Amino acid sequence: MRKSTKVNKIGVGLFSLWCMAANAQQTTLSQASPLTGVMNESVAARCAWGKGIAGLAQEKMLAGISRREFLVSLDQLHYSRAWMPRMTQAIADNIYRSSSTSSSSIVQERYLNDCQQYYLAK
Repeated sequence: MRKSTKVNKIGVGLFSLWCMAANAQQTTLSQASPLTGVMNESVAARCAWGKGIAGLAQEKMLAGISRREFLVSLDQLHYSRAWMPRMTQAIADNIYRSSSTSSSSIVQERYLNDCQQYYLAK
């Protein structure tokens, strides 16, 4: 019984994540970051989506939810792009491996900056 309560709480967080991802798809280049003027819109949306996943993973890690429980809860999501499930697992692996105690907003900004730098260097 206790396990299903955790999954339900995760499900509510996943819904809010899905809403954030939908909004990120509509973000214009000028709103996303000053660096996105060089990047195309799909890259900016990908980085914004990953930022949401990184923040959610950090919140769940700090709340004591295991990596496996987090990934199982994300299996219920319908991903709109083929790369999203693999990217979700990679981000979760990175967050849980780091064992950082930083707040989710710091992790989100760090992820966004690293993602933008990666695509700019490409």
